[in-house]
Amino acid sequence: MTKVILPRFVVGLLLGATGLLCSGCFLADDDGKSSGNTGGGSGDNPAGTGGSSGNAECGTSAECGDGRQCVSGACRPVDDSTDDNYCAPTIDWPESSAAKELEILDLVNQYRAAGASCGGEFFGPREPLEMLGSLQCAARVHSLDMLENDYFSHTGLDGSNPGERMAAAGYEGRGWGENIAWGSANAASTMEQWMNSDGHCRNIMGDYRYVGVGYAGSGRTHFWTQTFGR
Repeated sequence: MTKVILPRFVVGLLLGATGLLCSGCFLADDDGKSSGNTGGGSGDNPAGTGGSSGNAECGTSAECGDGRQCVSGACRPVDDSTDDNYCAPTIDWPESSAAKELEILDLVNQYRAAGASCGGEFFGPREPLEMLGSLQCAARVHSLDMLENDYFSHTGLDGSNPGERMAAAGYEGRGWGENIAWGSANAASTMEQWMNSDGHCRNIMGDYRYVGVGYAGSGRTHFWTQTFGR
């Protein structure tokens, strides 16, 4: 296929069931209809705030070891309710990529703990998100697919939308959202780009309980996917 020439850093978002959208994205309502909407603007950058204190067991997910994550200062198991066949490409995931994903998880929860302004809409402190195995699988599969096939889109080459990919990975929740990014290998820079876009910021600060993060990179090419669910 013809390779799409992309600027150095690109972000995109998509939401299902409810939410606001960026320009060029669509909303899949409960009846299956879709509609476009415009976005833009920027959000505050409360980097370095949040985190754990007191007698916390952990400060970052990297301190918890394999198969565990840091949520509200405690190490908890990562959910493993995934579809083995669909998620097979993610089994031998590079440790360096997994570490970047955990950085994103920790940064997401720092922003949520601090509160943020998304395009002039203020979100107060929110509960931390937990990494859900099925959502992480969907995020990893999509990032890897974009890397291997030289494209950048919420629509997979097989025509799948984010909700369909999440369902294929084993996610059974009703609402969902997705952020994608291309260009930077750095987790903090990627989060800053998302937080400076009001639609992506609303996803991060939104009424979700779970998140999945997938990073796939090679050389100077880097793809990120965030999936959100209830």
